[in-house]
Amino acid sequence: MSTKAEASYPFAPRFCWTFFRPDPEALDRISEAIQQYRGDIGWVFGPSSPNATTCLVATKRGSDQFVGYAPISRGLKEALEPSEEFIAQALSDIPSLCSHVEQYLRLDHLAPKSFDPRIVAPPDPPSADMVPPDFVEGGMHVAWIIYGDPREDEEDGPKQRRMLHFSITEKEWREIRADTLKNVSSTNEATPPLFPLLSRIEETESAYFRKAEVRALRGECLRARALTSEPLEIRGLDKLILLCNWAQHGAGDLLLRAP
Repeated sequence: MSTKAEASYPFAPRFCWTFFRPDPEALDRISEAIQQYRGDIGWVFGPSSPNATTCLVATKRGSDQFVGYAPISRGLKEALEPSEEFIAQALSDIPSLCSHVEQYLRLDHLAPKSFDPRIVAPPDPPSADMVPPDFVEGGMHVAWIIYGDPREDEEDGPKQRRMLHFSITEKEWREIRADTLKNVSSTNEATPPLFPLLSRIEETESAYFRKAEVRALRGECLRARALTSEPLEIRGLDKLILLCNWAQHGAGDLLLRAP
Protein backbone atom coordinates (compact mmCIF):
# COMPACT_ATOMS: atom_id res chain seq x y z
CA MET A 1 0.00 0.00 0.00
CA SER A 2 1.34 3.42 -0.92
CA THR A 3 -0.31 6.60 0.29
CA LYS A 4 2.08 9.16 -1.18
CA ALA A 5 2.66 10.12 -4.79
CA GLU A 6 6.20 9.63 -6.06
CA ALA A 7 8.05 11.26 -8.92
CA SER A 8 8.48 7.93 -10.69
CA TYR A 9 4.97 6.69 -9.89
CA PRO A 10 2.58 9.57 -9.14
CA PHE A 11 -0.57 7.52 -8.54
CA ALA A 12 -1.79 7.54 -4.93
CA PRO A 13 -3.29 6.34 -2.70
CA ARG A 14 -2.94 2.89 -4.20
CA PHE A 15 -2.40 -0.73 -3.26
CA CYS A 16 -0.92 -3.37 -5.50
CA TRP A 17 -0.58 -7.13 -5.69
CA THR A 18 0.33 -9.91 -8.09
CA PHE A 19 -1.96 -12.80 -9.00
CA PHE A 20 -0.47 -16.22 -9.66
CA ARG A 21 -1.78 -17.32 -13.05
CA PRO A 22 -5.32 -15.93 -12.73
CA ASP A 23 -8.12 -17.27 -14.88
CA PRO A 24 -9.13 -14.71 -17.58
CA GLU A 25 -12.80 -14.97 -16.67
CA ALA A 26 -11.98 -14.52 -12.98
CA LEU A 27 -10.15 -11.28 -13.78
CA ASP A 28 -13.21 -10.06 -15.68
CA ARG A 29 -15.38 -10.83 -12.66
CA ILE A 30 -13.03 -8.94 -10.35
CA SER A 31 -13.18 -5.97 -12.70
CA GLU A 32 -16.99 -6.13 -12.61
CA ALA A 33 -16.91 -6.23 -8.81
CA ILE A 34 -14.73 -3.11 -8.64
CA GLN A 35 -17.01 -1.27 -11.06
CA GLN A 36 -20.09 -2.21 -9.03
CA TYR A 37 -18.61 -1.00 -5.74
CA ARG A 38 -20.49 1.92 -4.15
CA GLY A 39 -18.39 2.86 -1.16
CA ASP A 40 -17.20 6.21 0.15
CA ILE A 41 -14.18 6.06 -2.17
CA GLY A 42 -13.96 5.14 -5.83
CA TRP A 43 -11.36 2.60 -6.90
CA VAL A 44 -10.05 2.16 -10.43
CA PHE A 45 -7.34 0.01 -11.95
CA GLY A 46 -4.12 1.92 -12.51
CA PRO A 47 -0.77 1.17 -14.15
CA SER A 48 1.18 -1.73 -12.74
CA SER A 49 4.02 -1.03 -10.35
CA PRO A 50 7.61 -2.30 -10.71
CA ASN A 51 6.93 -5.12 -8.24
CA ALA A 52 3.25 -5.91 -8.87
CA THR A 53 1.05 -6.50 -11.88
CA THR A 54 -2.28 -5.21 -10.53
CA CYS A 55 -2.90 -1.88 -8.82
CA LEU A 56 -6.03 -0.17 -7.53
CA VAL A 57 -5.91 3.59 -7.16
CA ALA A 58 -8.28 5.64 -4.99
CA THR A 59 -10.41 8.32 -6.62
CA LYS A 60 -12.97 10.75 -5.35
CA ARG A 61 -16.44 9.27 -5.64
CA GLY A 62 -17.93 10.18 -9.01
CA SER A 63 -14.54 10.92 -10.58
CA ASP A 64 -12.26 8.58 -12.51
CA GLN A 65 -9.18 10.77 -11.98
CA PHE A 66 -6.46 9.52 -9.71
CA VAL A 67 -6.00 11.86 -6.77
CA GLY A 68 -2.22 11.75 -6.90
CA TYR A 69 -1.98 12.41 -10.62
CA ALA A 70 -1.86 15.67 -12.52
CA PRO A 71 -3.06 15.35 -16.15
CA ILE A 72 -0.66 16.61 -18.79
CA SER A 73 -3.33 19.00 -20.03
CA ARG A 74 -2.95 21.02 -16.85
CA GLY A 75 0.65 21.73 -17.65
CA LEU A 76 1.74 20.81 -14.13
CA LYS A 77 5.11 19.23 -13.58
CA GLU A 78 4.41 17.88 -10.13
CA ALA A 79 1.69 15.49 -9.07
CA LEU A 80 -1.05 16.79 -6.79
CA GLU A 81 -0.55 15.29 -3.36
CA PRO A 82 -3.67 13.75 -1.80
CA SER A 83 -4.74 15.33 1.45
CA GLU A 84 -4.27 13.53 4.76
CA GLU A 85 -8.04 13.47 5.11
CA PHE A 86 -8.45 11.68 1.78
CA ILE A 87 -5.68 9.20 2.60
CA ALA A 88 -7.35 8.34 5.90
CA GLN A 89 -10.70 7.98 4.12
CA ALA A 90 -9.17 5.66 1.51
CA LEU A 91 -7.47 3.48 4.14
CA SER A 92 -10.68 3.10 6.13
CA ASP A 93 -12.58 2.17 2.95
CA ILE A 94 -10.38 -0.81 2.02
CA PRO A 95 -12.08 -3.35 4.35
CA SER A 96 -15.45 -2.40 2.87
CA LEU A 97 -14.07 -2.81 -0.68
CA CYS A 98 -12.58 -6.22 0.12
CA SER A 99 -15.83 -7.39 1.71
CA HIS A 100 -17.78 -6.27 -1.36
CA VAL A 101 -15.44 -8.13 -3.73
CA GLU A 102 -15.64 -11.32 -1.66
CA GLN A 103 -19.44 -11.21 -1.61
CA TYR A 104 -19.67 -10.35 -5.31
CA LEU A 105 -17.47 -13.32 -6.18
CA ARG A 106 -19.19 -15.50 -3.54
CA LEU A 107 -15.95 -16.11 -1.72
CA ASP A 108 -16.97 -14.76 1.69
CA HIS A 109 -17.74 -18.27 3.05
CA LEU A 110 -14.39 -19.77 2.03
CA ALA A 111 -11.42 -20.12 4.34
CA PRO A 112 -8.18 -18.32 3.36
CA LYS A 113 -5.67 -20.41 1.46
CA SER A 114 -1.92 -20.43 1.90
CA PHE A 115 0.20 -20.12 -1.21
CA ASP A 116 2.26 -23.22 -1.87
CA PRO A 117 5.61 -22.13 -3.38
CA ARG A 118 6.09 -25.59 -4.89
CA ILE A 119 3.54 -24.82 -7.62
CA VAL A 120 5.92 -22.21 -9.08
CA ALA A 121 8.37 -24.93 -10.12
CA PRO A 122 6.70 -28.31 -9.52
CA PRO A 123 8.75 -31.52 -9.59
CA ASP A 124 6.84 -32.95 -12.56
CA PRO A 125 6.00 -31.36 -15.93
CA PRO A 126 2.39 -30.73 -17.03
CA SER A 127 0.67 -33.93 -18.09
CA ALA A 128 -0.39 -34.34 -21.70
CA ASP A 129 -3.49 -36.26 -20.62
CA MET A 130 -5.14 -33.38 -18.72
CA VAL A 131 -7.06 -30.56 -20.37
CA PRO A 132 -4.53 -27.68 -20.34
CA PRO A 133 -5.47 -24.52 -18.45
CA ASP A 134 -5.47 -20.96 -19.75
CA PHE A 135 -4.33 -18.19 -17.42
CA VAL A 136 -3.16 -14.60 -17.59
CA GLU A 137 0.63 -14.31 -17.54
CA GLY A 138 1.87 -12.25 -20.44
CA GLY A 139 5.21 -12.98 -22.04
CA MET A 140 7.38 -11.94 -24.95
CA HIS A 141 4.98 -13.50 -27.50
CA VAL A 142 1.24 -13.84 -27.92
CA ALA A 143 0.45 -17.55 -28.24
CA TRP A 144 -2.12 -18.72 -30.79
CA ILE A 145 -3.43 -22.17 -31.61
CA ILE A 146 -4.15 -22.32 -35.36
CA TYR A 147 -6.60 -24.90 -36.68
CA GLY A 148 -6.63 -25.84 -40.35
CA ASP A 149 -3.96 -25.41 -42.99
CA PRO A 150 -2.40 -21.90 -42.72
CA ARG A 151 -1.31 -22.16 -46.37
CA GLU A 152 -4.93 -22.08 -47.52
CA ASP A 153 -6.37 -18.80 -48.72
CA GLU A 154 -8.94 -17.03 -46.59
CA GLU A 155 -11.40 -17.57 -49.45
CA ASP A 156 -11.36 -21.28 -48.58
CA GLY A 157 -12.99 -20.42 -45.28
CA PRO A 158 -12.08 -18.52 -42.11
CA LYS A 159 -9.26 -20.02 -40.11
CA GLN A 160 -10.10 -21.16 -36.61
CA ARG A 161 -7.79 -19.60 -34.04
CA ARG A 162 -7.60 -19.40 -30.29
CA MET A 163 -5.50 -16.85 -28.47
CA LEU A 164 -4.11 -17.95 -25.15
CA HIS A 165 -3.42 -15.52 -22.34
CA PHE A 166 0.00 -16.77 -21.27
CA SER A 167 3.42 -17.15 -22.81
CA ILE A 168 7.05 -17.47 -21.83
CA THR A 169 8.61 -14.28 -20.45
CA GLU A 170 11.90 -12.73 -21.53
CA LYS A 171 13.52 -13.58 -18.19
CA GLU A 172 12.45 -17.21 -18.47
CA TRP A 173 13.64 -17.50 -22.05
CA ARG A 174 17.00 -15.89 -21.34
CA GLU A 175 17.52 -18.37 -18.50
CA ILE A 176 16.71 -21.28 -20.83
CA ARG A 177 18.99 -19.92 -23.52
CA ALA A 178 21.89 -19.16 -21.15
CA ASP A 179 21.64 -22.42 -19.23
CA THR A 180 20.33 -25.28 -21.36
CA LEU A 181 20.74 -24.15 -24.96
CA LYS A 182 24.18 -22.63 -24.48
CA ASN A 183 25.59 -25.42 -22.34
CA VAL A 184 24.52 -28.23 -24.67
CA SER A 185 25.16 -26.48 -27.97
CA SER A 186 27.55 -28.36 -30.19
CA THR A 187 30.78 -26.82 -31.43
CA ASN A 188 30.87 -29.36 -34.24
CA GLU A 189 28.92 -28.07 -37.22
CA ALA A 190 28.49 -31.62 -38.50
CA THR A 191 26.59 -32.58 -35.33
CA PRO A 192 22.91 -31.55 -35.32
CA PRO A 193 21.79 -29.40 -32.36
CA LEU A 194 20.07 -31.20 -29.50
CA PHE A 195 17.25 -28.66 -29.37
CA PRO A 196 16.62 -27.50 -32.96
CA LEU A 197 13.00 -26.46 -32.39
CA LEU A 198 13.62 -24.67 -29.10
CA SER A 199 16.49 -22.83 -30.78
CA ARG A 200 14.05 -21.35 -33.29
CA ILE A 201 12.43 -19.24 -30.58
CA GLU A 202 13.67 -15.63 -30.50
CA GLU A 203 12.66 -12.73 -28.29
CA THR A 204 11.74 -10.34 -31.10
CA GLU A 205 10.74 -12.81 -33.84
CA SER A 206 7.64 -14.92 -34.34
CA ALA A 207 7.91 -18.71 -34.38
CA TYR A 208 5.51 -21.12 -36.06
CA PHE A 209 5.34 -24.83 -35.26
CA ARG A 210 3.16 -27.13 -37.34
CA LYS A 211 1.26 -30.04 -35.83
CA ALA A 212 4.01 -32.46 -36.77
CA GLU A 213 6.59 -30.28 -35.00
CA VAL A 214 4.58 -29.62 -31.83
CA ARG A 215 5.11 -33.13 -30.46
CA ALA A 216 8.86 -32.87 -31.11
CA LEU A 217 8.98 -29.41 -29.48
CA ARG A 218 7.26 -30.81 -26.40
CA GLY A 219 9.82 -33.62 -26.30
CA GLU A 220 12.67 -31.10 -26.42
CA CYS A 221 11.10 -29.13 -23.55
CA LEU A 222 10.85 -32.30 -21.48
CA ARG A 223 14.50 -33.13 -22.13
CA ALA A 224 15.58 -29.60 -21.30
CA ARG A 225 13.53 -29.69 -18.10
CA ALA A 226 15.28 -32.87 -16.99
CA LEU A 227 18.63 -31.10 -17.31
CA THR A 228 17.88 -28.18 -15.01
CA SER A 229 16.85 -27.43 -11.44
CA GLU A 230 16.52 -23.67 -11.90
CA PRO A 231 12.95 -22.59 -10.92
CA LEU A 232 12.78 -19.79 -13.48
CA GLU A 233 13.81 -22.12 -16.28
CA ILE A 234 11.39 -24.82 -15.17
CA ARG A 235 8.60 -22.25 -15.05
CA GLY A 236 9.28 -21.19 -18.65
CA LEU A 237 9.64 -24.73 -19.97
CA ASP A 238 6.41 -25.77 -18.27
CA LYS A 239 4.57 -22.96 -20.04
CA LEU A 240 5.98 -24.09 -23.38
CA ILE A 241 4.85 -27.63 -22.56
CA LEU A 242 1.37 -26.34 -21.77
CA LEU A 243 1.27 -24.50 -25.09
CA CYS A 244 2.21 -27.72 -26.85
CA ASN A 245 -0.52 -29.52 -24.90
CA TRP A 246 -3.03 -26.96 -26.13
CA ALA A 247 -1.97 -27.51 -29.73
CA GLN A 248 -2.02 -31.30 -29.40
CA HIS A 249 -5.44 -31.39 -27.72
CA GLY A 250 -6.90 -29.35 -30.56
CA ALA A 251 -4.82 -30.94 -33.33
CA GLY A 252 -3.58 -27.47 -34.24
CA ASP A 253 -0.41 -25.56 -35.00
CA LEU A 254 1.31 -23.32 -32.48
CA LEU A 255 2.14 -19.71 -33.30
CA LEU A 256 4.27 -17.58 -31.00
CA ARG A 257 3.65 -14.13 -32.40
CA ALA A 258 6.15 -11.43 -31.57
CA PRO A 259 4.86 -7.89 -30.85
